Amino acid sequence: MRTRATIFTPILLLMILLLGGCASLQSLWQTGRDGVPDWVDSPQVAIGYTAFVGTGTAASERSARLLAYQDIARQLVEATGRNEEASWYRELSSTDGIADFQLRISRTHIQPKDGKYTFYAMTAVRTSLLETMRSDVLKAAVEREESISSLQQKARLEFRDNKDVNALLLYMEAAAISATGPVMAKDNSLESIIGRIDSILDGLEIRINHFYPEGPSLSLSIHRRRIFSPRVLRAPVRVDFTSTGAFGNIYPDYLSATTGESGNAELSGFNPAMTREGDLTISLDIGKEFAVFADAVGNDVAEPLRAKLEMLNAVHHYRKESSILASTIIVDISSHSADGERLSRDYTQESFVTRFMMDGIRLIPSSISSQDSAQDEEDDDAYLADVRRTYPLAGYVIRGKAGVTEIFLEDRKPVVIVMGEASLVRLSDAHVLAYTDLQRTLAWGDTLEEAMDIALNDGGYLLASRLLSQIL
Repeated sequence: MRTRATIFTPILLLMILLLGGCASLQSLWQTGRDGVPDWVDSPQVAIGYTAFVGTGTAASERSARLLAYQDIARQLVEATGRNEEASWYRELSSTDGIADFQLRISRTHIQPKDGKYTFYAMTAVRTSLLETMRSDVLKAAVEREESISSLQQKARLEFRDNKDVNALLLYMEAAAISATGPVMAKDNSLESIIGRIDSILDGLEIRINHFYPEGPSLSLSIHRRRIFSPRVLRAPVRVDFTSTGAFGNIYPDYLSATTGESGNAELSGFNPAMTREGDLTISLDIGKEFAVFADAVGNDVAEPLRAKLEMLNAVHHYRKESSILASTIIVDISSHSADGERLSRDYTQESFVTRFMMDGIRLIPSSISSQDSAQDEEDDDAYLADVRRTYPLAGYVIRGKAGVTEIFLEDRKPVVIVMGEASLVRLSDAHVLAYTDLQRTLAWGDTLEEAMDIALNDGGYLLASRLLSQIL
């Protein structure tokens, strides 16, 4: 019996192996019959590597291949936790590899069926590299969570101390961080933080405590909307307006301030070049911080908050006044050539008058003075007496002169330098109320006449701007 058992035991083992082999052959035959390689379902890679197989089906081979590559990029996101699917897909589809993973597509297979194509692609990544990426992502998530929690705690303290705008900025910073990746605590989610930002904006209002439109000057404070609410401290504010450049160009301008520890902001001392009449737009001065916030969270999230921020703005109309403007003002500014001769057309006076008209101030042009040479005190008295006789209702005269002082060539084009000055004189007592000092303008043109006309014209704008800054 023992001998028979000894003989049949190896035979039995051999039969088991043969049956197992038949099963494996059947599996291989099934794979071959379907036309799909065995590495699609059972990828074989070296020890220490992890395989990724992407599949894509589309109406064309190229589209199917791209879908398969996108599938691999998606699997890499799941394996590492890094949200870089788009960049990895772009790199993979253009180079058949991804540098971050040191990978290349190692196997591909295309299978047409029923008018469509299915593309299979295989690659492998070192398992240790995947684990390193996963730990880096986890570490970044913990650091992100800690940063958000710290910023929100600071924001709560600022809000408690009536520094609502400071709290708003801290919440915006926290939201920008939250938008960079997943967070664990619900309190640190982007949705929760946006809710707090929205609540602060809903609760604020700008109050104008004093406004002097003729200056202009104003004082303001920021409050929470509830009754008897305290003033918001250390809130940055700005007033936007328009100013006029030295040569008549209009440009946007602004003045910044803060409500400080008193909760009140005093705004005066505006740019002397500000237009005589216009609107002052008062707002929270957090535009740069909001732009960073909006870039981080996206326009869909930021736009409703931007609208609420703009709803806080207050607009007030101003018009600068001066007692001088209540009287008739004569202007007599002569233009001279390089040899001192008075030109038949006073370009400087024309642009001078135009600049005053931009601020709604009408001047009466005159040409009483020849000003062909320097005037002494006796000549000045005679000139003013002549103005009083000619314009008995006038209260002031603006007297000036502009002339070409230098001509030279630059790159074969004529360049002209003009020097000029102007004074505002009260006719009743000959007192000089304002003086521009000597002003210099430079211009070039295709011809000498063109360069001279431009320089004299610019001189008028410049002289007018200098006087207006002293009058208004």
